[in-house]
Amino acid sequence: HHSANQLTFSILLTSPTTRACTMRATSVLFAVLSSTNAHISVAGTAVISNANPRVDIRGEIIDAHSGNVVWWPSKKQYFWYGEWYGGSSTSHFTTTDVSLPRLSVYTSPDLEHWTFGGLLHNNSATTSWAASGLWPGAATNTGQWWCPVATIDPKRDKMVIWFTAVPGQCCDAFWGVAESDDGVHFSLITLNETGVQGAGRTARSDSSTIATDEGSSFRGQRVHRRERGGISRSKDGNAVLLDDDGTAYIAYSLMNPGAGLGDHRVAIEKLTPDLRGTANVQVGELFPDSFVEGVMLFKRDRLYYVIYSSCCCACREGAGAVVWSSRSIAGPWARQARDINCNATAPPPPLPLALSTPTTLARRDAPPSVSGLVCAGMAAPPGLDRPMGHITIPSQGFSVSILPPASPGGDPTYLWSGQRWLSGLDNPTGCTTLCGAATGACAQPAAYTPGHDFQYWIPLTFDTNGTIEQFAPFVDEFNLGVPTLT
Repeated sequence: HHSANQLTFSILLTSPTTRACTMRATSVLFAVLSSTNAHISVAGTAVISNANPRVDIRGEIIDAHSGNVVWWPSKKQYFWYGEWYGGSSTSHFTTTDVSLPRLSVYTSPDLEHWTFGGLLHNNSATTSWAASGLWPGAATNTGQWWCPVATIDPKRDKMVIWFTAVPGQCCDAFWGVAESDDGVHFSLITLNETGVQGAGRTARSDSSTIATDEGSSFRGQRVHRRERGGISRSKDGNAVLLDDDGTAYIAYSLMNPGAGLGDHRVAIEKLTPDLRGTANVQVGELFPDSFVEGVMLFKRDRLYYVIYSSCCCACREGAGAVVWSSRSIAGPWARQARDINCNATAPPPPLPLALSTPTTLARRDAPPSVSGLVCAGMAAPPGLDRPMGHITIPSQGFSVSILPPASPGGDPTYLWSGQRWLSGLDNPTGCTTLCGAATGACAQPAAYTPGHDFQYWIPLTFDTNGTIEQFAPFVDEFNLGVPTLT
């Protein structure tokens, strides 16, 4: 319905073809209304589908994976950043590739109508990334860029993006950092940031303890000096938190932290005030679980949260989601009794050293038989005893995007995003992981690209104690409130 000054419309999304056609028609409608200076009111509800491919206004499947979505108030736009894998005609991607993934950006006013903004390294605001002298592999298009996480620096009103930067083949990784005035055109700052856990760095912070899921605490390990120069600086997965006081932190999975500490341990570091680098200060201790990735860090009310999963390595089954919470970024941290993306009912594995009683922050209704489990979609190293075949949602989590409420005074949405590896059309159905050669069961058909793999979005729900509730079975579609644009 419409009047002389306003037009309101709604869209029913069904199949991918219908969705693509509808979006093309809608983009034309927006253009017509804009050209006539009409007042546009976009309905305050977006329909989010996990069953159909998400497509942009051209009808192309959105190629932005393992990243996050940011609402930029001054631009009145959502920005979606992710890994870009490109067309299948040019590459059969595996993690042994040295030129993919790259990083992409899409923009939207309403979480439904997405416009492709290009690839970040081609969108330089000043000197191109290739000509900057900061990209060692530019001449041969070498380097993998993973797990982008963007956040706004409110003091400068700039978008800053952090990502894992691998100079060649996985996994000797640094951090890459870039920034933008408009969210699309980025100037490269570095592809070589190491932080406090980098080779030769020395940690500078007070020691603390981490409370475990049984309510006891243990002295966490701090690594004051890297024992091996190269691989020990490697980062896997990133999450940036800008705290209420303006202090910024990055959480990540640290590969090979040192002798006897186990591989892939979660650490938190402080960033510089401008978010362009690390302050070389480790915050708290390494988290106790090893062989984990997909790190998320966010704050809700007065509680900090860290979520991570058992390593999946682009596995089809997905991974669990282990939750920790604390009233201080430095800890002590308390672990929820259950992996929220796990439906296992088997007895738990042996508990960590000196742990014996349930945490006060654990779910009160959690069956004791599943307390302490870390569920896996890929076999873990011997001794970790992580059950497989119990993942609720076949997806590996990578980010929690905090999105604004549909109306002032409402609650933000904490949108969990996970990658559903090997789920795209024409995928090699007998393949369980992309971490290997594209041969045999993992030989990729010409029509398949990981760029077409699905993602799973779902708002996190919390009980009155701030505990994150268990994931429900697969949700095909849900409505999400968005701010009204006028």
